[in-house]
Amino acid sequence: MMTSAQKVFEVLEFLCKHGPSKSSVISSSLNLQKSSVHRFLNSLIAFGYVRKNELTSLFAPTLKVVQLGFMVSGHIDILDDLSLYLRKLVEEFNLTAGIGTFFENQLIVLKREYPKNVFTHINLNHILPAYCTGMGKALLSTLSDKQIDDYINTIKRTPFTEKTLIDGNVLKENILLSRQRGFAIDDGEINTSLSCVAVPVVSAQSPAWAISVSGPSERISQLSASAIAAHLQRIAQDVAGPLGV
Repeated sequence: MMTSAQKVFEVLEFLCKHGPSKSSVISSSLNLQKSSVHRFLNSLIAFGYVRKNELTSLFAPTLKVVQLGFMVSGHIDILDDLSLYLRKLVEEFNLTAGIGTFFENQLIVLKREYPKNVFTHINLNHILPAYCTGMGKALLSTLSDKQIDDYINTIKRTPFTEKTLIDGNVLKENILLSRQRGFAIDDGEINTSLSCVAVPVVSAQSPAWAISVSGPSERISQLSASAIAAHLQRIAQDVAGPLGV
């Protein structure tokens, strides 16, 4: 028999995997009493790991869950394994390589490797908008058309540069193009001097992952986005192993 502590984590894991959910759905899916689910959710809310939308009565994990992951990420063996693949990309292109996932409509960058002579990492954050980043759009391309529509209709799009795709129809066309060709491009959409090429690491499980190469736009153009993408797609097949996808 599971303890109450185990059930609390079971509820949190359910929300992380399935996203915003009503307590009744959590109760039926996990075969837990509704009163117990409410108690567990209240505990998670008190510690800041879950929030409740009062308009929809949906419960969802907060970014504190991600922050917790960042605190321990340096001690996780799988990220050490992934670093090997990212360093291969750095050596091949002399550009920054990264891997990320999709959480609460945002791109979460889990790991980056940098060339020794490049310093763009100073201003790069771990949590970024998905709609204007290469990895973000690669991850969005793995969603269904309805999920893409829901995402576009939900998020506020800030024009970081003149190239940021803030029109919903244009953004959807770009995401669908990324799906069709198998890779996504951020062409100066979040930083005018930087571009990014990214491919999804397709998974039957959740969450999906993406890997990328990014750097000065001129350098990306010289190398050719399609050539970079072809190399990324080969690496993605290798990365799938450590990720268990």
